[in-house]
Amino acid sequence: MMAKVLREGSGERGHQAQYTLGGLRLALPLFRQLAGEALDPGLLSELDPLQAASLAAMLATPGGADNLGEATHALEVYSEDGEMRSYELLPGGADLPVTEANKAEYARLRAMWWLSDGVRPLLDALLDGFDSIVPREVVKAIGMSGAELQRMICGDVTLDLLGDVRRHTRYGRPYVADSPVIVWLWEVLAAYSAERQLSFWRFCTGGAGLPAGGAAAMTVSFLIAWAPRCGAAGGAVRLPIAHLCFRSLDLPEYESKEELESRLGMALDGTADGAVAIL
Repeated sequence: MMAKVLREGSGERGHQAQYTLGGLRLALPLFRQLAGEALDPGLLSELDPLQAASLAAMLATPGGADNLGEATHALEVYSEDGEMRSYELLPGGADLPVTEANKAEYARLRAMWWLSDGVRPLLDALLDGFDSIVPREVVKAIGMSGAELQRMICGDVTLDLLGDVRRHTRYGRPYVADSPVIVWLWEVLAAYSAERQLSFWRFCTGGAGLPAGGAAAMTVSFLIAWAPRCGAAGGAVRLPIAHLCFRSLDLPEYESKEELESRLGMALDGTADGAVAIL
């Protein structure tokens, strides 16, 4: 899937159109390997900051190896079948104690274990699958870094809803940018936490972020369309309706900001029986 996103998104519309796996959150060291970059033990901080800090403290503290007790160059970890097993960091590691003299090599081996060696079968399977669609030699030849590859495949992991998205939002008639309901909507969203804003964006688009290049790179810009406040014959007040495939939101013409906030909250939380249709 990652390779298909990279390859099929590079057609005449360009990758930045919309082909991203917005919900994919894999560690940057993985993308560095896809890009053919050499792994460095220092990258452990990007994968497991707490473990990296623990190893750094051991290295920086005289006698730090003594705090490891009877540790050897082997790890006790759970295997794929759920059993606790011992894995040697180097041949004979189970019989090699960690000392002040070799603690630097121990820290390096342990970091590399968590970065790649400990998941080597799974990692090789993923890399082989990627290579079958997009050879890593191609990625390396065009000089794409791991960070760039991550962004191309996953899109932007941050969501600037009130800036980037708002600037590129379209409105369906009779709505315009300064229509009262539209102004209220952005005011309500501005009061939301970042997590709540992400819930709104996921509700409207099904995505967890934006393509590389931001909202301007979407082939179909976000649309807020007009909808009647009530159903036929003056029925119940409608909730906002999202059309994921079209990245659009049908927003009823509510009578107040409070009504909009209440109905939008019900839509996001799914607290109205059968009142919300996400298409």
